[in-house]
Amino acid sequence: MKKLKCVIFDFNGTLLFDSKFHIESFNRYLEKAGKPTLSKEELIRSVFGRPNSELYKKYFNPNANDDEIELFAKEKEQKYVDNYINHPETICFPAGVAEMLDFLKKSGIPYAIATGSDKINVDFYLEHLKIDRWFSYDNIFYNDGSFRGKPAPDIYQLTAKKLGFDPSECLIFEDAKSGILSANAANAGAVISIHEPSIPSGVDDDVKVSLEISDFLDFKSIFKKFGLI
Repeated sequence: MKKLKCVIFDFNGTLLFDSKFHIESFNRYLEKAGKPTLSKEELIRSVFGRPNSELYKKYFNPNANDDEIELFAKEKEQKYVDNYINHPETICFPAGVAEMLDFLKKSGIPYAIATGSDKINVDFYLEHLKIDRWFSYDNIFYNDGSFRGKPAPDIYQLTAKKLGFDPSECLIFEDAKSGILSANAANAGAVISIHEPSIPSGVDDDVKVSLEISDFLDFKSIFKKFGLI
């Protein structure tokens, strides 16, 4: 097996178990528009990980202009942020995350976040979730509108390049189907699927993963398996 050289993480649903808030935020917006809400399975399959522009055109208005999409994105993401601010006790990181990120930082193994979230969310994560002990805008890559969103391979190709590697040298952790498809399309060295116990897995016959996990407690064994340590 080829030895890999860096680690790239999706964020929502991967390093942070926050699917509940995304489900509530999106379904409230659907209700407001008089449209039927979506099941967890449909959200995992067709919504999670995809850019707001694509979602708005698919579920609300296929002919939407940029102003409409920007308003949707701001309102939806603000509802998500408000949920967290009003219920900070529900913030949930997968077991082993802090220890794993401390290990990566100390070991010098290159690592980054590649998220489909907008900047408003990333600002919130850095300030309120205190992930700035491991991450900054030097190793967080987010949806800035300059490239295609997942499931296109762009974000993983760009993130790997910024880290100085080819995607084939990267170990990628993802939760949603669109993100796994993105990593597959980028020709990632290996893709590991993680999902919350109460959320359906993003893995099906259309995607390829090396391993499925529900926490990061065994991260050292995973890193050893792929030659990172």
